[in-house]
Amino acid sequence: MYGIYLLLGWCAKRRAFMRVSSGTRTFVAATSFILCVLLQVARFRIGNGYYIWYDNALLFVCGLALFELMSRMPDKWFVSGARQAYGGRDRNALGRVTAFVSKYSFATYLVHFPFKIVLSPLFKSIPVMMPVQTMLLFACLLTISILICCALSRVPVVGKLLLYLR
Repeated sequence: MYGIYLLLGWCAKRRAFMRVSSGTRTFVAATSFILCVLLQVARFRIGNGYYIWYDNALLFVCGLALFELMSRMPDKWFVSGARQAYGGRDRNALGRVTAFVSKYSFATYLVHFPFKIVLSPLFKSIPVMMPVQTMLLFACLLTISILICCALSRVPVVGKLLLYLR
């Protein structure tokens, strides 16, 4: 499965999916997301819990379709109208958030899993519905992972070699 991720990521980089319309991409992303959720709900209802992981084809298709949709977003959504003296433009709030998430996304992926192992049992003991537990765990893991990645990025060797920050 991970080989398919690499192969289709290479295809996306080579713009192999540019002929697919935005409407089709949106439909594919929404449909695969809904099917992921329905798969999980159905498996939990029959008493056989199923957790979506990176090897799930529906999740992969949803991610690829979303990535392709985002690659078509116009630059004007990410920069302010003001021009700087050197001819470039400042990023607006969406541009700054997108640049930050892009910079730290892989590092966050590398860092989050050990904390997930430690924190999952704690969040499962919270007396709320499982979707709420999941959202709380996600928010906590994201915050911890980004803070650790930001701290580690202060050490250039660690940031570049271990976290692949650019």
